[in-house]
Parts: sequence; structure tokens; C-alpha cells
Amino acid sequence: EKGKVKSTPPQKRKLKIPFRVVCVCLVIVVAVFTGIFVINRNVSEETKKDAEIIVNAFKQKDMIAITQCIYGESVAGEEIDSSKLMRALFEETDLEVVSVTKSTITYAITAADVSQVFNDWFKEEPNLDEIDDAEFVSHIAEYSKQAELKMEKVKVPYDIENNVFSAEYTSFEFLDAVTGHFLSAYEEQYTSMMDGYREALGEEDAT
Repeated sequence: EKGKVKSTPPQKRKLKIPFRVVCVCLVIVVAVFTGIFVINRNVSEETKKDAEIIVNAFKQKDMIAITQCIYGESVAGEEIDSSKLMRALFEETDLEVVSVTKSTITYAITAADVSQVFNDWFKEEPNLDEIDDAEFVSHIAEYSKQAELKMEKVKVPYDIENNVFSAEYTSFEFLDAVTGHFLSAYEEQYTSMMDGYREALGEEDAT
């Protein structure tokens, strides 16, 4: 109609980004993500290599290497060789790295279950006080060979400071697992013994 002006709808403004800027941004993004991936990958690989050291030590039954991993100390071979009890407990123990995070390593630990060693032993030999060290170690070794192998997963915290790897292998949970719960069994036996000792003292005082 005459007198009316047709209104045209407002056109959407297109943001034009120079092709060069797009390329630069893409390069930066790719570089950042690639850098992060490479850094994480390298850290994980290095940490896993460190985590595998104790695994290999147990596979080879290298008591010196095991002790160095756990306590971070160099122990004389003669001292390690004299620790026949630990050799007996570690004979059936095997480790495997399951996963590695930024703060923990998860190990699958397979060991002979000796959690009932003292309870079973008392049934056969009530007077363990009369048993010498050699017989004690020999019994533990034989018990371990016949015991059921059990696997459990244990998380071990670790830290890397100044490129030096350090893991908490001295934790009770880890040591108890690699010894087939011998530590738990010994702790239970010791507590029971002390309770009996206190009870005996109480009876003496009462009389």
C-alpha cells in the first residue's frame, strides 16, 4: 500500500574472526592439552616404575631390596639373612600394581593366610614358651606353605619431593597384608597374653 514503508527484519551480525587468530587459538589449545597429557603420562609412568621396585623385590625374594623399599635403609646382608622369620612369611607373597593415582598406589597383594597360626598352634602345643626361635621360625615356614593363599587390595599413599619417590610401606595395613596378617595374629596373641597376665596379678592381689 502507498504511504507504508516495508520494514526489513534486523539482520544478525556475524562475528568475523580472522583466520589467523583461529589458527593461533587452535595451536594454543592443542599445545595446552597435549602438554597436560604428556605431563600426566610421564608422571604416571615414572611413578609406576617406582611402584614396581617393591613388586620385583618380592618376586625375586630379595630381602635386602624389600627392606630398603619398606624402611628406606641399607641393611647389611648378614642381618637380612638372619631374619629367617621374614623370609618364611614372604615366601608365598606376591605383589602387583593395580592402579596409580596422584597420591596413592593400589597393590594387589597375594599372601599365605597365617592369621590363625597361633590359635591353631596352641591347639597342638599349649606351652609355646618352651619353643626356641629356630623351632618357631620352622613352624611358621611350614604353616605358610600349607596355608590358603588370599588376595587383597591395599592403597599405599606416596609422595614425590625433589624427584624422590617415597611411599608409606611402613603402614600397618600394608605390612599386615604382605605378612599374611601375621602382625594381626601376633597383636591379638600379645593382647591376650597381657590380659591373662593382668588377670593373674589381680588374683594374686586379691589373695
